[in-house]
Amino acid sequence: LAKWYEFRAVSQRHPARDGNARSSLAHSKICYDVIAEQGPNAYQAVLNGESSAALDQVLDAIFTWAGLTSLMSNGSHAAAAHAIYEGFTFCDKTREFGHGLLVGFGNLCLLALENRPDAELLNEMRLARDCGVPLTLQAIASLDDTERALIIKESVHAPDMAMMAEPVNEARLLAAIQRVEALAEQV
Repeated sequence: LAKWYEFRAVSQRHPARDGNARSSLAHSKICYDVIAEQGPNAYQAVLNGESSAALDQVLDAIFTWAGLTSLMSNGSHAAAAHAIYEGFTFCDKTREFGHGLLVGFGNLCLLALENRPDAELLNEMRLARDCGVPLTLQAIASLDDTERALIIKESVHAPDMAMMAEPVNEARLLAAIQRVEALAEQV
């Protein structure tokens, strides 16, 4: 999911004008569409320890379409979601949590940073939940104020954060996290 969310965000600052960038944007959307359609069923198959057509399609989307997004974009496709992941790596309690799950939480924060409408954010949060992505920091780890502040500080200073259309400081990121967590109560 991050490929679409992040490439769309990066494209606001760096429009996809050349063929490779346009290809990357298209691949990221295909990846999103497949995961949006098949992700919840794929996640259920994993929980049940089963294989399924939905799981095969999601794995293909991740390896093929997400891979092509990265390959065709020359590394300029990451933004807030991966910056937040990078921030999580500075905290002992979150460092070993799954990369995709931390980026998934970062996706939601990215949408909040973009000031997407509540209805859109809630829809994406339902998809995230149905794919096993945590919707709150508490679902990731029990963090004290110092740990949370460290994650936020390191996220803001991660190079990928500079790809966002608008500058992101610690106050903006904290507000985005708080918005996501408040909306999580409605999901």
